[in-house]
Amino acid sequence: MDLTVAALVLVGRLLFVLFFLDSGINNIRKRATVAERLRGPTMPATIQRHAALFNLASAALLVAGSAMIALGAWPDIGALLLALFLIPVTITSHQFWKFADPAQRRQQRTSFLRNGTLLGACVLLFAFFAARPQIPFTLVGPLFSLR
Repeated sequence: MDLTVAALVLVGRLLFVLFFLDSGINNIRKRATVAERLRGPTMPATIQRHAALFNLASAALLVAGSAMIALGAWPDIGALLLALFLIPVTITSHQFWKFADPAQRRQQRTSFLRNGTLLGACVLLFAFFAARPQIPFTLVGPLFSLR
């Protein structure tokens, strides 16, 4: 990988994690507000009962996954952590099909599709990292190998 491509990959990694890192930090900063939202009527009973724990776990996945991708410390695992966050959050938080109001339905559908797109990007990043033994501008290479 030449220097230009390596630099573009680094910039792409840093830009990709901005949303996730911001969300993780907000989950920590505004933990009471986030926990209250997790106790909402659309959430499964287990999440409602253990909202603070689920919020902390979500924040940990978001911050750890973002840091791993940005720093290049087992970035393949970082991509999997973000995917692990996205799957249950998308299914439980953005059930657009349950909304009768067209505006709410549209907003939730947009969020559902955004998360699906981000999940696809996480899978792509996992494959990209795991298929390369050496990735420039990383601290530690991938843990998995798809070669």
